[in-house]
Amino acid sequence: MQSQKSKPRVIKEPQKELGRRIAHVAERLGGKRALAEKVGLSEGQIYRYINAQSDPTSKVLVRIADVAEVSLDWLLKGKPAPLTSSHSKNDNSGVNNRVYLRGSTVISFEAEWLSNQKFGRDPTSLEVIQIESDQEMKPTLGIGDLVIVDLSKREIGSGIYYIRLKDSRAVVRRLQYIDKSTAKVISDDRAYEPILHPIEKLEILGQVVWIGKEYS
Repeated sequence: MQSQKSKPRVIKEPQKELGRRIAHVAERLGGKRALAEKVGLSEGQIYRYINAQSDPTSKVLVRIADVAEVSLDWLLKGKPAPLTSSHSKNDNSGVNNRVYLRGSTVISFEAEWLSNQKFGRDPTSLEVIQIESDQEMKPTLGIGDLVIVDLSKREIGSGIYYIRLKDSRAVVRRLQYIDKSTAKVISDDRAYEPILHPIEKLEILGQVVWIGKEYS
C-alpha cells in the first residue's frame, strides 16, 4: 500500500501580507526576539508568522497590535483605521517628549512641536497615511510620502482630503465645493480630469493637515 504524500501548504497572499506587517513591527521593536518577548511567545513562533507557516490567533494579533502601538485593522488588512489613541514616550528624564501617531504606518513627533501646530492640539483625531501606489496627486504627493489626516474635519471646504471612492478605494484628493449637492474631485496630476461627484455619495474620512516628503 502506497503512502499518500501530503499536499504542500498553499500560502495565500493575505497571509503573506500579514507576515510582512508582522516583520515590519518586529523590526521596529528591535527584532523577532524583542517582539516575541513582548507578546509572550517564542522567537520561532514569530518566525513562523512572518513566513506564513502558521496563523496567529485573534488574541495574539490583538497583543501584537497593542505592544507595537498600531491599529488592529492595519495589522490585519494593511488599511488605515480610525485612530483610537495616541501614545507618548518618556525620555530618560521622565518627561513626555514624543507623540506616536498611527494609521497605515506609525511615526512619532516631538510633543512640543506637535502641540505648537494648529492641528496638533488634539492628537487623538490625527491619523498617519503613507501613499503606497496612488500617483494622481503628483507632484504634490508621490509614493512613500506621508500625510497627517485630521479625522474630525469632514466638511467640504477647499484643500486636500482623504476620501473613499465608489470603488471602495481610500485616496487623497483635492476637493472643491460646487453647491450643496456637488463637489469637484481634483487630482494634482493634470493628466487626470477633475470629476464632479454627488456629495451624498462622497465619503470624507478627514482633511490633510500636514505633508512629509523627500526631495531629491
